[in-house]
Amino acid sequence: MPSWMVGIDTGGTFIAFDAQSGERRVAKVTSVPSDPPQAVIRALGELFAGGIDPSDIGFLVHGTTVATNALIENKGVKTKTRTSWKRVMWVPASR
Repeated sequence: MPSWMVGIDTGGTFIAFDAQSGERRVAKVTSVPSDPPQAVIRALGELFAGGIDPSDIGFLVHGTTVATNALIENKGVKTKTRTSWKRVMWVPASR
């Protein structure tokens, strides 16, 4: 029966993963900004090399801080909106 829960965070510098199933395993691998999936595959490879079989993973979640960091650091493509930043952040939370 699958018992491992795995969380992967794709960042701009590192890919971090946390695996738990009664015990906990954590690791970081270097990101590949030009090909982010490559780093995720390497991170999973480390997990599998550590003795966890892919069929033992019952839950896998993936998140990324790349877009969040781009907003915070004011990097990326320049865009123009018709509303203020405050309005853009507020609208998705409204009903």
